[in-house]
Amino acid sequence: GSTLFQPLSDVVGFPLDQINFFLSQIIALICGFIFRCLFSPCRVGANVRHSFEAILGFSLLFFCFGIQSLVVVVQSVICWLIMWRVPHGTSEKLVFLTAMLFLAVCHSLRMYYDYSGYNLDITGPLMINTQRITSLAFSLSDGKELMTDPDIRTTPYIFNKTISELPSILELLSYSLSFHMIICGPFSFYKEYINFIHGNNITYQPLNALFPVSTIVHEFYFSNYFKKLSSVAVFLVLMAVCTPMFPAQTLIDETFNSSHSLPYRIIYCVISTSAARFKYYVAWKLAEAINVAAGLGFGGVDQFGRQRWDFMDNVSVFKVEFATSIRTLLSNWNSRSTLWLRHVVYERTHNTLAVFAMSALWHGFYPGYYVTFMTGAFLVYESRMVRPIIRPKFQSSAVLSKVYDLLTFCSTKLALTYLAVPFLLLEF
Repeated sequence: GSTLFQPLSDVVGFPLDQINFFLSQIIALICGFIFRCLFSPCRVGANVRHSFEAILGFSLLFFCFGIQSLVVVVQSVICWLIMWRVPHGTSEKLVFLTAMLFLAVCHSLRMYYDYSGYNLDITGPLMINTQRITSLAFSLSDGKELMTDPDIRTTPYIFNKTISELPSILELLSYSLSFHMIICGPFSFYKEYINFIHGNNITYQPLNALFPVSTIVHEFYFSNYFKKLSSVAVFLVLMAVCTPMFPAQTLIDETFNSSHSLPYRIIYCVISTSAARFKYYVAWKLAEAINVAAGLGFGGVDQFGRQRWDFMDNVSVFKVEFATSIRTLLSNWNSRSTLWLRHVVYERTHNTLAVFAMSALWHGFYPGYYVTFMTGAFLVYESRMVRPIIRPKFQSSAVLSKVYDLLTFCSTKLALTYLAVPFLLLEF
């Protein structure tokens, strides 16, 4: 990537890749407001919005990762050619294999030149683009299948994601390189994205001649935007303070393990894995704020008439940290990726183990990923069996119900800790 800010990196002591990441996200944050106001659907056409998305997105990607950025473009174009030339029923499977092959090669190269490292490279954006391209292929195939046989049975989840026409190359690059999602996601389906481009996700009405923006703009828009930025600031401080104090590598230090009791080590394990999650909260909440700024975050109106700006939310921190079940935990952690896994894996196989295996493969080839996700699959099966047996015994009174909540909170927290350790250490 760019070395323009190497002097700043030397002064503040942060790695250059992290500085480039934050600077690119700051630029995306500012451009999100510009895009929403000056390039709103009631002011410019869809092609202008697509061009703005693609050009700015690739510029940010090139700033962060340099020539590696071409990998995302090549992956997108090759998969688009497959969707164009190969009949549905086969094209989505071939796109899936091709996109995953691109990702697998990049994961392997990363392991070769930065084994167990946490330097930012193109594999991050490529992981998100793999989600976009594969979901697009399946949505297109589903749509064409419904056009061929309108009576075919499909689930409402699949039906709501279907599209009937292959996007143009401009629309594809806009979707793949969207400036408010390219660096850190989160993932969105093509149908959601194209509705956003055309302004169908929000009713637009010019408020004045210079800045025609949505009628849904003031109180709820800015309160949700600043709420997300505030959470970024809080977790940034926590990450800077707590994460160095409780490194996960300490867990495999022989001196540490021999000189402390088991309860102490378990408590340390819970704290260190919790501290390690702060960096994910910083990145995801910042990405959510960027999408709100651009206008993609609008999620409709709740039962009380309040606008919701949570459509692109990727994590619910409170629900993760205070979850009382594995199901609640998993559905609120990297939740946009969970939607992708449901669309391309679960709705096709109805196999929970396949979903977790795919998640491990998507992350890469470190043994720790497979330990984490295979253990996660077994915990899901276990919770399905245990809950119907245990829960009724605690529902006879309010006090017992609270005891049950406390027990499930503690067990879920320990399960989360147990899952997180191999994910962080990467090795057996």
